[in-house]
Amino acid sequence: MKTLDFTDIKAQINSNKPVDWPLVPAHLVPEILRYWLRRLPEPLIPFYSFSEFSQARDRTVLRREVDSLPEINQFILQTIIEACLNSVD
Repeated sequence: MKTLDFTDIKAQINSNKPVDWPLVPAHLVPEILRYWLRRLPEPLIPFYSFSEFSQARDRTVLRREVDSLPEINQFILQTIIEACLNSVD
């Protein structure tokens, strides 16, 4: 079974083809995420709320900031966090 390299994965992402994640080496996953986040038309955490996010010191404040994001941004952020937590288990 051939593992995918970053060029293969970028080509799949750019052509909206699904990525065969079991073939992706673990060390490339953060690189792919960074590549994808940088290609978003708008930042996941919009500029207007970045300061509040970076200054959040407890869960209540952070939850309020997350709840103020557009729904799609909330979903993406939740999915990324869940994927990170699942990778640690």
